[in-house]
Amino acid sequence: MSENAFFSDYPRFYATSQTSAIPDRLNCRYQSIIQANQNIIAGKRLLDIGSHDGRWTFAALQAGAQHVTGIEPRAELIDNAVSNMQAYGIDESSYAFIKDDVFNFLRSHTNEIDVVLCLGYFYHTIQHVELVKLMAGTQARHIILDTEVFPTNTPYHSSPTPRQLKERSAREDNFVIQLIKDPVAQEMMATEDAFTEDGMTIVGRPSVGAIHFIFEHFGFEVQEIDWDTLLAQSAEGLNDYQEGWRKTFLCSRK
Repeated sequence: MSENAFFSDYPRFYATSQTSAIPDRLNCRYQSIIQANQNIIAGKRLLDIGSHDGRWTFAALQAGAQHVTGIEPRAELIDNAVSNMQAYGIDESSYAFIKDDVFNFLRSHTNEIDVVLCLGYFYHTIQHVELVKLMAGTQARHIILDTEVFPTNTPYHSSPTPRQLKERSAREDNFVIQLIKDPVAQEMMATEDAFTEDGMTIVGRPSVGAIHFIFEHFGFEVQEIDWDTLLAQSAEGLNDYQEGWRKTFLCSRK
């Protein structure tokens, strides 16, 4: 198996989802999400938020995770995930896929997780602060976050002065969450929730500053994963990373 083309050895994942199942994209994301963090994944219990067709649960298990619990609200994607695991001979005791809303699940599960994978979900909710608080409540040491971000021109300051906090304008604010509407019927968008009206729900795309602000509030240090080497490759389907409106972070408990 080539580490730099991980999913090319498991091509079912190119067909069991409608969401960005582009070989170059999945393989580059594997390098930034799993390969770059293999030392904190091996031997650990993971939670995969929005586990989709099981692609990242599978990749984490192949990287040595002890167990992965996937939370996914769409039944058809859970069916695909289970089929993928069975097709590739993964021990059934090493994973569990649960059909649930992530907030419902996290409110009743604590002290059971070492690492959280929050990949492609953080910009499909408007409840960012509660989500980070609940993830922190699992006592996980690390949260791997991959998300769209709202770009701002203001550099992030980890310890802004009271004057900076008071005087920053909305245009220059680096603690921004951009409000968007998601059509809940589309697989790659948010699912129906308490905020859904006429098939649309309100979600928020956070700035890098907002990500630091929220995670640091709950006791995490935030490190941005370096995408420069990956983007130097000739790869298809990575325009969001190339244009700076999607990033990957490792958030580690202080």
